[in-house]
Amino acid sequence: HGVYGVGKTSLATQLFTHAVKGETFTDGYLWYRVGQGDQTSNVLEWIGAQFGDQTVAQARNANAKINALRDLLAERDNLLLGLDEVNDSDVARAVIEAAGNCTVVLNGRKALGLSDKSKEHELKPLTTDEATRLFVSLINRSLAEVDAADLQKIGEICEKMGNLPLAIKLTALKHAEGESLVTIQERLEIA
Repeated sequence: HGVYGVGKTSLATQLFTHAVKGETFTDGYLWYRVGQGDQTSNVLEWIGAQFGDQTVAQARNANAKINALRDLLAERDNLLLGLDEVNDSDVARAVIEAAGNCTVVLNGRKALGLSDKSKEHELKPLTTDEATRLFVSLINRSLAEVDAADLQKIGEICEKMGNLPLAIKLTALKHAEGESLVTIQERLEIA
């Protein structure tokens, strides 16, 4: 979990992709981006529907849906479930309960208070040094190739953006496309 732009989805998708490529999950994998209005039942029903099964959708209440999905997944211990932007602890708890022995990766902005059922990790913004190195690497240069004055400007730009990887990536792209560091700094002063 962590603030917007800190790299939660990027990290989760990298972990997910690495796990899928490792062929550890012989029962397959599912990735779902939870919408802001998605209720627990919507998420459980979507997972069930991916197996061509309607028993989860036909279940009458949340507990019945959890049980129906648990039964459906009981023979799929090597299934990887990834849920992006989970910000409702009820959704997370229901999926974890229904998943049985499946592996579940959850990503969201806040801690969900599920330490009894999962491991939670908070992603924090980069330090200014880390952010500067990221910016420089994204413009395909090494630190040695960037003069001290530009490194200072890059550090100031990164700090102005809260050292958030997503903002740094977008800004480095603008710089790589030809926008000067001074222009970027001026835009950040206005914003």
